[in-house]
Amino acid sequence: MIVSPAEQKIIDLSAKVIATQDTPEFETAVQALREAIHAHLSGMRDKVADLALLIANESESNAAD
Repeated sequence: MIVSPAEQKIIDLSAKVIATQDTPEFETAVQALREAIHAHLSGMRDKVADLALLIANESESNAAD
C-alpha cells in the first residue's frame, strides 16, 4: 500500500501520541496530530471538489456531442 507524506505524518504522530501518554508532551502531540488530520482532510476535500468539477465538465461535454 502506498502512503502519502501527509498520511505518513499522521501515522507517525499517532505513534507519538501513544508513546507520550501520561507525559507532559502528550497535549502537544495530540494538537500536532489534530492539525495534521485537519490539513489532510482539507486537501482531500479540495481533491474531491476538483474531481466533481472535472466529472461535471466531462458530462456536459459528452451531452453536447
